[in-house]
Amino acid sequence: MEEKRILGFCSTPDFSGNAKALYEQLKERKLKNYELIWIVRDDKMKKRLEEIGVDVVCSTDSDFEKKFRKIQIMFITHDEFIKKKLPTQTFISLWHGFGPKRAGLLTRGRTIYENESNFAKQYGKKLDYLITPSELALMVFNAIYDCGVEKIKVFPYNRNRYLFENHAETINKIIDRKMEDFDKVILYAPTFRKDHDKKFLEKDFKKIISACEKRFGGEFVLLNRDHNFTLKNDGKKYNADKIYECNTIEDVQILLYSCDVIITDYSSLMWDAAFSKHPCFLYIYDIDDYLKTWGFHTDFNKLPYPCAKTIDDFCNKILNFDNEKYKQDLQKMQVSGLKCL
Repeated sequence: MEEKRILGFCSTPDFSGNAKALYEQLKERKLKNYELIWIVRDDKMKKRLEEIGVDVVCSTDSDFEKKFRKIQIMFITHDEFIKKKLPTQTFISLWHGFGPKRAGLLTRGRTIYENESNFAKQYGKKLDYLITPSELALMVFNAIYDCGVEKIKVFPYNRNRYLFENHAETINKIIDRKMEDFDKVILYAPTFRKDHDKKFLEKDFKKIISACEKRFGGEFVLLNRDHNFTLKNDGKKYNADKIYECNTIEDVQILLYSCDVIITDYSSLMWDAAFSKHPCFLYIYDIDDYLKTWGFHTDFNKLPYPCAKTIDDFCNKILNFDNEKYKQDLQKMQVSGLKCL
């Protein structure tokens, strides 16, 4: 009898992104010669996954090391357990998105370079393969990690399937409302910010909702979903009407199907938005700070998404939005090679 190959999966946050999507796809195929194991880092998540039929092990379990050593191929989305990588194991990074921000060795001259470069050198060395969604992303990731192009393979992101699936029932449970009750929906999903106070956004959200109602017609509500690295620190509930928190949804992509307008900033969500063809705007109020800390490998002036630094300018971009021009600019971006899907 042929011995089963053991595949491990892990993501940040637990059970999300490309690793989750790949796990689900492989499980659906019921492969006889493979055993799929999901690794989590806390008992609550372990119990939750066990309830939905996931073969799961927690890093705090007494037999974790024994089970981890049996894994032959490990799929990750960040740097999960890569320091524990054994010579007998193959680590494949499915990554979590390809945004316009610099990272790793590309942050030279920025304030975060020392930490980023140290991490990038180790990551590039230990990693066996990195999956990236485009030829442009391949070149950028090779510059970030200096891992060699032979380690980087171009494939569509597994999580893209979520963009075409209706997850209204999941969203209903989170916001305690029915999505079908809403006329139109705005999704605000920004990238990661450290020690960021977003109290001012509630006032901005009201202006954004008003601008969308004037430009697109109908009555809008806004779903706010923070970046994965911010979720644990910021469960803030807005007091204003028409604003709903969706921070307990691990995969932001499942929200796009149900939304009519998408607002982000320097997040890879902008590329996901291109699939939907819905209007996407970039609210880049702290771009000057981001230029100092991270910087960008993509010229914002070449992107099809209207963007602005101040709330008044941003609302004007919404009010004057030209949908036909937007569609044409999306097409030009894809043809020019800026497509990052």
